[in-house]
Amino acid sequence: MTNNKPQDNKLFIVNSKNDTIFMKSPDMLKAATKYSDTLNLAEGNYYIMLTDSAGDGLEFWFQAEAGYGRLQLKDAFGNLIHLFESDCGNGQFYSFRADKNAVVDTTVSQLSVNIYPRMVKDYLSVYTTTNKKSTLKLRITKDGEYIEQHEYTNIRESVTGMDVRHLKEGRYVMEIYIDGEHKMNRRFNKR
Repeated sequence: MTNNKPQDNKLFIVNSKNDTIFMKSPDMLKAATKYSDTLNLAEGNYYIMLTDSAGDGLEFWFQAEAGYGRLQLKDAFGNLIHLFESDCGNGQFYSFRADKNAVVDTTVSQLSVNIYPRMVKDYLSVYTTTNKKSTLKLRITKDGEYIEQHEYTNIRESVTGMDVRHLKEGRYVMEIYIDGEHKMNRRFNKR
């Protein structure tokens, strides 16, 4: 998914002979648009590379106007192979091997939870991707004090809107739980 500045980004997949077998260039990309490309790769070694000429990645907390983008590598069944960090500066690089007998181990947890924007006045979005349907619990604290909690079931790939107009100005921590297990914290600032 592109952010609001796709003119800064290029995406390549290159094989072991250093041949570019797939590319998305800035002139092919529209702002804030989801692209799903299915590739049938021959067995072998590859790398995928995202570059960002502005150095602010697909999302940068201090530049909310640039929007939020993300990159995910999945198998043909929609199982996550690799999640890329959106706040990635000049880009991302990931090497992998294509194998006709490869199977994604869905018992190993893959999780990405991001908040956009992280400097917010009224509404934010929580982008969640996991490799199996899960219960997502978001516990919000400020200065170590519990504020509120939100719970969503059957989450696999979702964008959840959240109204934060009622919160006082300040810095908040969103504790992320998947199926009852604490996985990570994300921070946001209410202006």
